[in-house]
Amino acid sequence: MAVQGTILYKQQQAEVRAKELRQRIADFLEQEPLIPTGFRLQDQLNERKERIKTILGATEEQWRDWRWQLNQRINQVSTLAKILGVPVNKLQEIDVVGKSFRWALSPYYASLMDPTDPNCPIRRMSLPSLYEIDDHFGEDDPMGEEFTSP
Repeated sequence: MAVQGTILYKQQQAEVRAKELRQRIADFLEQEPLIPTGFRLQDQLNERKERIKTILGATEEQWRDWRWQLNQRINQVSTLAKILGVPVNKLQEIDVVGKSFRWALSPYYASLMDPTDPNCPIRRMSLPSLYEIDDHFGEDDPMGEEFTSP
């Protein structure tokens, strides 16, 4: 009887704790359906992948080959325009920055970018920005590697 009482007590405590936790994340649970995830975006990601494969004339086997991905890196604004449909003014910015800084991205990484969202995090991480040229506060070698490199 004591064991059953202990089990019942633990179940009650677990229910109290679960209720408390649900209340603490209520705002998240309300917004959760609106948060994009890979699972929710899978159809869109597959469509982008197929579109890029068609543009580059790739097979599924090639797409899955990391060597092919490296050989097909996108590093020209003309290719980027075909794949992502980037606005002309942004393409011009990328071209200007590209004269100072090399850039390239794999077709796979391009397939992860939302072509309709200029604030897509992957897009912002991957494509050069004029802000990189206008940075007057950074250091050329912030980690001092010039003096420690063999």
